Amino acid sequence: MAKPSLAVVAKPQKLSAARPAAVVLFGRDSGGKPHAASFFEADADSARSSAAIMGLKLAELDSDALRAAAAQLPAGKVYSSGKAFVPFVKGQLYAELVKTLGMTDDVPVSEEKEAEHASLAPTLYDFSGSRLPTDWGDIKLGSLVLATAEPNEGWWEATITEVKASDLFVLKWRDWPDEPLFLRTKRQLALLPPPDRAVG
Repeated sequence: MAKPSLAVVAKPQKLSAARPAAVVLFGRDSGGKPHAASFFEADADSARSSAAIMGLKLAELDSDALRAAAAQLPAGKVYSSGKAFVPFVKGQLYAELVKTLGMTDDVPVSEEKEAEHASLAPTLYDFSGSRLPTDWGDIKLGSLVLATAEPNEGWWEATITEVKASDLFVLKWRDWPDEPLFLRTKRQLALLPPPDRAVG
């Protein structure tokens, strides 16, 4: 099995009035964190199937108000496994979506937790001060790399907290530091691009 190639985090597709979303998948995970994503008409049928597989709610965007709310969400992606990429979103954005849909949140969360979830939502970072390995042999304690929670579930920044062996590492999620530490082998990681090659 070949090592994964240098990974570049791609920008999500941008929704617009000319190309509005058709459906939205949303829901909270087992930890109460809100997830939501919009899907274009071309992916709508696959997204509907993904909602059933993943236990997420599905909303058909049949009004201008719903399409406007969906335009504020990240664009989702359906994988060949049938699951979909439905990322974390800020608690306030999730609450506004649920309100626009005329629904109530199925997992009541305290204001303190909502503030915590808002702080966990993806942010555009400046990596210039981070310890980015430039090749596989450069991965060491403190390195910032990409890891995935499950196959086909998207890649997220994580920091090496311990080197167990030459190709086995203990990591913690950068944006979710309260989540448990986890193990990954070198072949289960990907490299971030250096700052001068990062997607702007």
